[in-house]
Amino acid sequence: MAMTAKDIIDKLRVKHSKDVFVEECETGPSYGGYSRFDAWAMNRSWANHCCTGYEIKVSRGDFMNDNKTQNYLPFCHELYFVCPWKMIDPSEVPDYAGLMWAAPNSSRVIRKKKAPKRVDVDPIIFIYVLMCRSVILRESDIVTGGQREFWQRWLQQKKADTELSYHVSRRIREAFREQVEKVEREKAELANKIKNMESAAVKLKEAGFDLESLSWWEVRNKIAELEQIVNKAIPEEVISQIENSIRQLNCARDGLLELKNQKVNDEAEAGQ
Repeated sequence: MAMTAKDIIDKLRVKHSKDVFVEECETGPSYGGYSRFDAWAMNRSWANHCCTGYEIKVSRGDFMNDNKTQNYLPFCHELYFVCPWKMIDPSEVPDYAGLMWAAPNSSRVIRKKKAPKRVDVDPIIFIYVLMCRSVILRESDIVTGGQREFWQRWLQQKKADTELSYHVSRRIREAFREQVEKVEREKAELANKIKNMESAAVKLKEAGFDLESLSWWEVRNKIAELEQIVNKAIPEEVISQIENSIRQLNCARDGLLELKNQKVNDEAEAGQ
């Protein structure tokens, strides 16, 4: 007997017996051009929760003519095609989805291709599940399961995760901006140093120091030549004359100071 979509749904229900599991799960209000999963599940985990969407195919023609599964992507972390055993080859499945085969003689579904995991899910799917597929019970009627508390805690955690993501991303942006500004400052300083070095290179080239063509020992010899030129530019006798003039000026200054002090003393004695 050929396997039916209901048979596969029953196997998925067993797989998600401890999770939130919704058959024929719509992605929004009926008047808004919604899509509809054959099944949608969310595991009960705060740290690693995952929403999984399922598209069931029981014929090759249905699979080959499918053109709507990409519409499901915003509403689940992972998307899987599920089919009877070996009906679809893993190589035929699009990159955005995974593949499961329904075992013919058991209640299991076997994963044959892992689906890529997306980061976030459009929250409208949770609104649909809460409003349209959850049973509203009085507090006194809730004995086991705790579905209402689970969803309340999940939504609170979702809000906290969103706020944390915002603060982390803001700090990353600030750190990136600070790093960019630091790099720009260092770039400006380096450009100024390069400009000064280029100016110095021009001056050296005018003085016969072509750094691009001279070796180090040739540069050293050039420096020695410049020192000799500077020494020859001022003859020794000129330096001696300057030193003598300085000594004579110092003697004249000392003599004037002595005369000035003598005059002050004479005026003081005359006043007495």
